[in-house]
Amino acid sequence: MKNTLVVLFAFCCTVVMAHPKMQFDPEAFKQKFHEFLIEEASLTPEEQKVFFPLFDECKEKERALYGEQRKAAWHPRTDEDCIKAINAYDNIGLKLKKLQQTYHKKYLKVLPPQKVWKIIRAEDKFRQKMIKNMSKHRRR
Repeated sequence: MKNTLVVLFAFCCTVVMAHPKMQFDPEAFKQKFHEFLIEEASLTPEEQKVFFPLFDECKEKERALYGEQRKAAWHPRTDEDCIKAINAYDNIGLKLKKLQQTYHKKYLKVLPPQKVWKIIRAEDKFRQKMIKNMSKHRRR
């Protein structure tokens, strides 16, 4: 019985150690995101050259703001601290929307309005797809 438990434990350890951990690869994610947008908005190679530098610049700035928003979501203990946290969180949310609006206007200068709209919708669609995929991986 003891030998069986040892063998079973060793087997379980081997399986757990052999299972590759999912690691986030920012470049692979960026590539998949770009490919998805290209397909959804039917971007030509010329449009891609002018659009993606703007898009990537916007995403970098968004990431910085999301980082600020996470910091603002600390665990306040008093009502006064809660009010400060709520205001900080909301103000950063407004900055995010303003940033998106600014970049949407920039996109309209380099792409037709229909393609900009398709990109905006495709971003939401991509996020939903990623969330769905992540939830599948967590169930395993």
